[in-house]
Amino acid sequence: MSNKIIFGTHVFFIIFVLTTNLIESEIFKSRIVLSGILRDDLFHYTLIFRENGTCENNVNGFLGFEKKYKGKYKMAGDTIIFTVKPYDNNFIPDTLLLNRKLNAIFLNKNKNGEFSTEKIWLNHFEVKKTTGNS
Repeated sequence: MSNKIIFGTHVFFIIFVLTTNLIESEIFKSRIVLSGILRDDLFHYTLIFRENGTCENNVNGFLGFEKKYKGKYKMAGDTIIFTVKPYDNNFIPDTLLLNRKLNAIFLNKNKNGEFSTEKIWLNHFEVKKTTGNS
């Protein structure tokens, strides 16, 4: 009897772990259309834009820090506008500029209200992926 309980507990645990990993995998998510990464001294920010208008901001940091934010966006030409922000601070503005020639997503605007497209530290995401599945 105790062997059946131990076996059943192990089977339940294995099914639980597999189900959790399957739910978190890319299988059930919309196709990635654009992805970019920004690295600073302590954190890596990965923005993932999906075909269905959802986006994710995966933040990885010092000593194993990891946080995921979910949001929504819309594209207007090369402008990315967050309708639901994928973060909880003002580090990333609600409007970004995608520059495919420079392979970057720019964050900052100059004093004239135009996006600054000069690549300097912490002002852009390097485009990692533009089409395809994960």
